[in-house]
Amino acid sequence: MRSINPIPNHLLIDSIVYKPLISNDGWNDEFGEERTIDNVRVVPTSSLNRTANSEGKQANDTVFIDYVNSSYFPEDAKVGDRINDREVIRVKVLKAFAEHPHHLEIEVI
Repeated sequence: MRSINPIPNHLLIDSIVYKPLISNDGWNDEFGEERTIDNVRVVPTSSLNRTANSEGKQANDTVFIDYVNSSYFPEDAKVGDRINDREVIRVKVLKAFAEHPHHLEIEVI
């Protein structure tokens, strides 16, 4: 199988500051070292998750981080991390017929 080409550089026009969540004791969050990631794409979005019992958070942006063309690829990105001091609420890892992920789609509020 042939893998899909990386996201083109001309589409990756943004930079972000990424901080991984290390721990949460219920009161305080502890974060790891912040890292600037260049060559990403930040797209304004809206997303609302509803169930019969609750209403979820609305995402304000989706951040695309490419495995090949972004300056850093946080393979262990997770809910609770911070991007530009905003909370990560969803992480999608997209594979494209390759051993490694093609890109991440990260929603932040």
